[in-house]
Amino acid sequence: ISFTERFSPLIGINAITKSRISLRVEYNQDRNVGLNLANSQVAELANKDVTFSIGFTKANMLIPIKVNGQRLRLPNDFRFNCNLTIRDTRTLQRKLDAETIITQGFINFQFRPQVSYAVSDKLTVTAYFDKMFNNPLVSNSFYRSTVAGGFQIRYSLSE
Repeated sequence: ISFTERFSPLIGINAITKSRISLRVEYNQDRNVGLNLANSQVAELANKDVTFSIGFTKANMLIPIKVNGQRLRLPNDFRFNCNLTIRDTRTLQRKLDAETIITQGFINFQFRPQVSYAVSDKLTVTAYFDKMFNNPLVSNSFYRSTVAGGFQIRYSLSE
């Protein structure tokens, strides 16, 4: 016997101002619960996360770098977006006649800034950075951290 419940987002705010500044805050929650009748145990996988996102879009942005003694102006849309997510994931084992035990789990942090510029209707250039680390809740798991970053050039072939 098992059931799944998901609230994504359970609570959320998403706002965009007239000056094209965006702000988003979300709280998500999901849970998978399974009852095993053979050994009278309930296994539960629970996730709770909070996401903060801020960004802006600006046209005709002035670049702080000088070329031939003049500062350049970008004629198309320049976009910046930054996401921060904090996630709590736990796997619980419940016995009907004993106490609850955390068998697996971690606190996960993700930081993801991204900058993109639409050179034309068909060409977009993006630079991104992604920092993620897991802090385990049980002693048989290890701290893990990853960093990724790079550039992406996207050209659309559609008309």
